[in-house]
Amino acid sequence: MQRAGGNKSGRAVGYVIIAGLTNPHGSIELMRITISAKGKGYGRRVLRQVKRWAFEEQQAHRLWLDVKEENERALNLYLSEGFVIEGKLRECLKTGERYESLLVLSMLSSEYRD
Repeated sequence: MQRAGGNKSGRAVGYVIIAGLTNPHGSIELMRITISAKGKGYGRRVLRQVKRWAFEEQQAHRLWLDVKEENERALNLYLSEGFVIEGKLRECLKTGERYESLLVLSMLSSEYRD
C-alpha cells in the first residue's frame, strides 16, 4: 500500500496495522488506524485508501474491524464509509477496573463496488 496520511510537510501523521493477508477466505482485518492529528480528515483519507487497497489491489472479499463501543468518533467514521455493524463482543476488554465492549464491523467487496 502507498504511504498514506502524510501532511503537507511530508511527515507521517499516523499508521495502519492490517492482518489476514494470507487468509484463504479473502477476509482482511483492519486492526488499527492511529492518527495523531485529529479533525483534519486524515483518518477518512487513510480509511478510503485502505478500502481501495483491500478490494482493488488485494481482491479481498471482506474487510473487517472492531471498535470500542464508546469510540463514537471512529464508529461514526466507519459507518459513514459504508461499514456495517455485525455484532457486539460484550465486555471483552478489561481496562483498569472496568470492562469495555467491542463492535465488529465489516464491508463486503460487493458493498464497496456499490
